[in-house]
Amino acid sequence: MQQWNGLLKREWASMSITFYASVLATTMFTLLIPFTNHLFNWGIDFLEILFGIGIMWMTLSIGIPAVIFLISFLKEMQRPDVWLHSTASIFKIFGSKAVFGAFVGLTNWVITIIVSAIGLIISGYQFGPTFKAIVLLYTLMYLQSLLVLCASIFAAVLYQLIKPVVKGLVAAVLLLLFWISLTLVEKVSASPLYQKISTFGAVKGPSEGVYHFGADFFREIDDIVFYAGGIFLSLLVGILLFAVAVTLFEKKVRL
Repeated sequence: MQQWNGLLKREWASMSITFYASVLATTMFTLLIPFTNHLFNWGIDFLEILFGIGIMWMTLSIGIPAVIFLISFLKEMQRPDVWLHSTASIFKIFGSKAVFGAFVGLTNWVITIIVSAIGLIISGYQFGPTFKAIVLLYTLMYLQSLLVLCASIFAAVLYQLIKPVVKGLVAAVLLLLFWISLTLVEKVSASPLYQKISTFGAVKGPSEGVYHFGADFFREIDDIVFYAGGIFLSLLVGILLFAVAVTLFEKKVRL
């Protein structure tokens, strides 16, 4: 545990500015436009623009944990001593970076939820199905960001692995591999077994009394369904990508 604390403290010392920058960006993006509209009465429904901006930001925030990890990882790839002389296992080093990235993403998730709650209070709207649906939607987006994080870890290690071999063609090779992986994912997703597992345990959002966006804006937020089976498969894929990436780095890249 002491070693984990040391690794996380090192991440904080190296990446705290990035953390504060993401928090500032989230606060400004989710607050500025809706509350400026409320203050100057632009004529746009307050809840509509608040939740619209919130959903837009949460969509962008799907990449935050991955970006945080990649910045930290690429920084330390310039420092061989981190990988050669550290007493911590490679799993712990990668894990501390992944945990810190997930923490930054979680912080931005919490800020967006708080802003949505403040908006409901200001508008006099009752907490209820609307807020529950928003929290559910944002939670699904955050879970998706963790899968993107694991995929990015795998891609970063793959880049380091093939760069010495293909040199200037590394970007083209990665794009080709990405296209192949998308094709495989599409085929697996269409299989009966995958469909059966991924649609198991449906959980639906509130269906009544939920605030509806305009027809040309976002879809109605009561149309939210997630599946326990789908989340399980995503977590399994994420864990496998992380484990394979760390193993490859240990055997092929870390010299």
